[in-house]
Amino acid sequence: MASLSRIPFARLGVTKELVRALPWDPDSAAIVKTVISLAHRLDLPVVAEGIERKEQMVWLKANRCDYGQGYYIGKPLPPGEIWGGRIQGVMVWAYPLH
Repeated sequence: MASLSRIPFARLGVTKELVRALPWDPDSAAIVKTVISLAHRLDLPVVAEGIERKEQMVWLKANRCDYGQGYYIGKPLPPGEIWGGRIQGVMVWAYPLH
């Protein structure tokens, strides 16, 4: 565990498998809350993948998730259609949730 502190993370992600169970599964909710808390304590943004329902978006916003991706937000776009084709960083495909 000590070696984790030496890895230069740019962000932490919440997988679509965990997001899929939100907000109904208490175990998934507890894990996601912990990931968000850990990320914020490390001053890192959090990206949730696979948001497909309004309830998931509402829950993630309420629990201070920073960014989200998924069909509820918008369909995937080819790179040439993202911000006029300019790739401006790792977060280009994520939508701010706050």
